[in-house]
Amino acid sequence: MTYKTQGVVIRRSNYKEADFLIKLFTKEKGKIAVIAKGARKIKSKLGSSLEPFYLNEYMLAEGKTLDTVCSSQPKKRRLFLRNDLRKMAYAYYLSEIIDKLLPERERNLKIYDLYNDALDFLEQDEELAAVYFELNIFKILGFGPVTDNCVSCHEDILESDSCGLSCDFGGTICPDCIKKGLRYQDISIGAIKYMRILSRFDLSVALKVREKEKMIRAIRSFNKEYLKIISHYPIKTEKFIANLS
Repeated sequence: MTYKTQGVVIRRSNYKEADFLIKLFTKEKGKIAVIAKGARKIKSKLGSSLEPFYLNEYMLAEGKTLDTVCSSQPKKRRLFLRNDLRKMAYAYYLSEIIDKLLPERERNLKIYDLYNDALDFLEQDEELAAVYFELNIFKILGFGPVTDNCVSCHEDILESDSCGLSCDFGGTICPDCIKKGLRYQDISIGAIKYMRILSRFDLSVALKVREKEKMIRAIRSFNKEYLKIISHYPIKTEKFIANLS
């Protein structure tokens, strides 16, 4: 039985003499593993369309263990990634998070749209795309950091507060709870406000905020540690990105 689906190649590896094993993140079926037989042959019609991060329309044939790619038609190639190693590294980073956090064959349209929006936005600002993606995938999966009140005592976070962020508790900690000796990361109230913007509005709003670079670095520092707790594994691509800086 064959079926159509739209999706992005998040991971690809060589298999046997001429095939590809591919992990797709699809609109209709979520994350699925497929095989593209003969795609590595020079005359193959499939090979050129199965590049990582291409958004394609697929015709797939169901199999016992792996579905097979019958045809692939590119909808968006994202060619800007080819000539920028840093942006390409961030695309792999976003894809590794998808691969680590999402189960197989479970549709999630919100994350599918978030992932594609973030991939597209890499062309403008890879750091902003990453922090937006991180915070919003946390939120969709039910792990969104609490930013309106203290996660320990539940008191509101005030404008004048010198607050912290706790990976252990999953959000902001007020000055009184900081004094109790809880483990936390220093962060400005401005960065907390920016976290709220990133998790409640689209990227066009977040882009308009001035002097956001320092806030993004602080938020991403928290996100990286928080992601390790959620995924139970380090994100390998993060080390590669750090070495590019």
